[in-house]
Amino acid sequence: MALLESIKATNVTAAGLPHDIDVQLLDTAAHAIRFGDFSFELNITLTARSVTAPDEPPKRIGGLQSRVRFVNQPTVRLTIAKGHITIPDALLVDFDLARVNVTIRAAAFPGLNAVEDLSVDMSS
Repeated sequence: MALLESIKATNVTAAGLPHDIDVQLLDTAAHAIRFGDFSFELNITLTARSVTAPDEPPKRIGGLQSRVRFVNQPTVRLTIAKGHITIPDALLVDFDLARVNVTIRAAAFPGLNAVEDLSVDMSS
């Protein structure tokens, strides 16, 4: 029996929206786990830096909660769409969308190591 340790995410889309990210759950040996049928909720947060004030900390520009389901596979695809960016377009122009940070956490498993360093290009 494998113990869950962390979430791994791999950037799939080169740039733009919608943006695809492949998600895996890893065991303590950092191997992807293949599930027969397993689903759970992910909390995804999108943050970006201001282009006019780059020294300020990144600000939340959007996010979503998504139920993912693994069925006889070690990987599921998560899609981030334009609708998941929650700030108005008039304010969005002030953010560096070429370097959006994506944080992915398991909603019901706070001890599972989250993805905190995935940088994606949503500028196109």
